[in-house]
Amino acid sequence: MALFFSRKNPLSYSLGVFVPSAIHKTALIEDHSGEFFPKRVFERFRALSVFYGKYQLVAPQHFSTNSVSQPGRICWRGDSNVVLLRKLEIALREHQVDEAWVTFIDFKKLYGFPTGSMVNRLISRFSYSSDHHWLQKACDLVFLILKEKPGLLQFPVLTKLSISLARAQMPVPTSMILRVMLERENMPPLTILWSVVSHMVKTEIGACLASNFLVQMCDCYLRLSAKGSVRAKVVKPDAMIFNLALDACVKFKLSLKGQEIVELMSKFYDSLLKLHFKFDDIDSATQLLLDMHKSQESVRNKKLRMDQEKRLLVPIGSNNLKTGLKIQDFNVLGQSRFCSDVISACIHLGWLEMAHDILDDMDAAGAPVGSTLHMALLTAYYSREMFKEAKALLRQMRKAGFVEDLSDEMVATSCLSGAANNASSLSNKSDLIDFLVREMREEEKAIPSMVYELNSSIYYFCKAKMMEDAFKTYQRMKHMNIQPTVQTFSYLIDGFSSLGMYRDITILWGDIKRNMGAMDLEVSRDLYEVLHMNFLRGGYFERAMEVIGYMKERNMYCDKWMYKDEFLKLHKNLYWSLKASETRTEAQSKRLEYVKAFRKWVGID
Repeated sequence: MALFFSRKNPLSYSLGVFVPSAIHKTALIEDHSGEFFPKRVFERFRALSVFYGKYQLVAPQHFSTNSVSQPGRICWRGDSNVVLLRKLEIALREHQVDEAWVTFIDFKKLYGFPTGSMVNRLISRFSYSSDHHWLQKACDLVFLILKEKPGLLQFPVLTKLSISLARAQMPVPTSMILRVMLERENMPPLTILWSVVSHMVKTEIGACLASNFLVQMCDCYLRLSAKGSVRAKVVKPDAMIFNLALDACVKFKLSLKGQEIVELMSKFYDSLLKLHFKFDDIDSATQLLLDMHKSQESVRNKKLRMDQEKRLLVPIGSNNLKTGLKIQDFNVLGQSRFCSDVISACIHLGWLEMAHDILDDMDAAGAPVGSTLHMALLTAYYSREMFKEAKALLRQMRKAGFVEDLSDEMVATSCLSGAANNASSLSNKSDLIDFLVREMREEEKAIPSMVYELNSSIYYFCKAKMMEDAFKTYQRMKHMNIQPTVQTFSYLIDGFSSLGMYRDITILWGDIKRNMGAMDLEVSRDLYEVLHMNFLRGGYFERAMEVIGYMKERNMYCDKWMYKDEFLKLHKNLYWSLKASETRTEAQSKRLEYVKAFRKWVGID
């Protein structure tokens, strides 16, 4: 290599080849008359030569102070690869992150990436910093390596970086690193993942990203499970991750995302006992086991006992919903506090028909509830003078053997005389009642109860894939001048999406915009996200970009990674090589324009 020095400015130089900044540190010293002192030059360079080992100092061929056009030259011989690696090693050991970064850049320009161990040490060193600048540098470096030489990255370094980013409240790069690990079908240990997610969900953006990441984890788990892959267990989220995400959804009012997570949670965790052990709740686990034992001991008939050992599925809602959620019972649910709490709460709040429906569902599933709750419901019927319903329940109770020798009149008298005591005992059984009362009082101030009834009908029809009936109910809401809510549109979008009816979602989008324009509807971020994802799936890119525009206007965070991932799964090669001049119709030309706009926005090369 040759280094040229200018008399006009001894600190400026031109390079015959690129000279790393490790050599920048040495400079010629100029006196006040503008003349160089060669002895000082040699002393500085000799010291550098000794320090860097393999460099050999060679006398200058000529040295002139009279002309700028005749520069002096000092030649170095040696292996700059070794010099730079040594310098990087020292900078990392002495925690000089600035020096390490500059040296790394110099090395990469000349030789490409250093060894894998050196690169991972550099990322690890940046990860220990609390400075957002260096943490972002570490994240950028990870993606540079993934693009050019992915084999260099070591998984533990990604784990360390993810927790550092999360602690620094940098949820966007945190989610990017987590998604890189998920793409490799690997995840940090659950205790570390808990910590990462708990830091992420402290902010609204972090809560959105953590929730979306959890959905992606579930999708990955279900995909690997379907293939019988041993990697499925590695990426399976546990109850703590679900609870952290759900708590954040409640905190930041992400109701639609919360509902999606609840439905996903039902596909893993079907055992209450497992959850008790997950949270080290030994008392609850012990009580559950005792309930199971008592339940078995109370059934003396061997055939009935064998029937009880069968797994039973209790539907949540109507039995006619083929795709509805179900609770799986190891036949202790009827004796568990969970079922009692729900039915007791319904009775206390006056939802007697609902309580009766749950009793019927349990009975139909082969897990009948005991006589205490039947009597409580019967008492409530008599107290409200709902004699027809009381008579029907009494017939069921006689059939089940709960009431045998007493006449209907005697039962009614007994119920009415004990009504006050029954109501008091019910109200003290569960915190669920108090919670539901508070929730109802708050929501009824803003939304009429009729909206809930119509939304419930729409939800039922959408889950049953009866979209014509669901849309008729929606039209009925409009004719009754009842304002549809975010939940109304969400149920309809999910229903249409489940059948691939994306064009109908574009029609709904028109209604949503009209309601927003009339200031009758405030669209939530998660509804915009649902719309955007469905427009992507259906290939409606103009609508997708329109939704993005609305989100930008309202300063809502857009999860570009998730949108990009969805696009690449479905439309990776769409219009990849098509030019505007090659389009055949105006519609195709316009669509090409929006596809290109979307690709550019999410960062697809």
